[in-house]
Amino acid sequence: CYKLAKLMDLPIPDAALVHINKEIIDSSPKLIELGVRPGWHFGSRVIKKATTSIQPPMLKLIQNTEDIPSIILFDQIIYNEDRTLNKGNLLLDLKEKKLLIIDHSHVFKIGALWDKTQLELINQDGLCLVKDFHGHNYKVLLKYVNGFNPFNKIMQRIETISKVDLEWCFYEIPEDWNLSNDDRNALMDFLWYRISNVNTFLSLLK
Repeated sequence: CYKLAKLMDLPIPDAALVHINKEIIDSSPKLIELGVRPGWHFGSRVIKKATTSIQPPMLKLIQNTEDIPSIILFDQIIYNEDRTLNKGNLLLDLKEKKLLIIDHSHVFKIGALWDKTQLELINQDGLCLVKDFHGHNYKVLLKYVNGFNPFNKIMQRIETISKVDLEWCFYEIPEDWNLSNDDRNALMDFLWYRISNVNTFLSLLK
């Protein structure tokens, strides 16, 4: 989801694959507590001066409110039902005064449980908005979805995305993550279907 967010020009902290060996884990009580195993992991840049509070007074400080409609549409595309209520999925960078999206571990409707079969079943159900659409976070964010065409920024980016661009999102996935070709192709088809039918989401969001 990080690479897809980058393609859509969404505000997300820089990230990279990070290799964590046994020596590093053994020297860190926190990594041991988290049960981290040696190997490749997704690593996101730490935002030192930040808060997860997105109460209205805090949102008045940010300078990228035009990204809020893009964030909401992005969540529909990746079927992220976790950001509507989870207060840990949005970060307010107090230094840059920007709202950032983080933590995409519970996407594709069923989080880490997804596979080829489940993705195909989800697409057969038809397109819809995420569950708890008017949950705490969205209730605050939706106040910034206004004007004649609030989704124009992300739609301009989506219109330039090709299937080759989507394939780029799957490059360099570590082998030890054990992603099968069938599941990889199914996820690509799942995302491409949702991107190709983005106008359905726009209709539902009106």
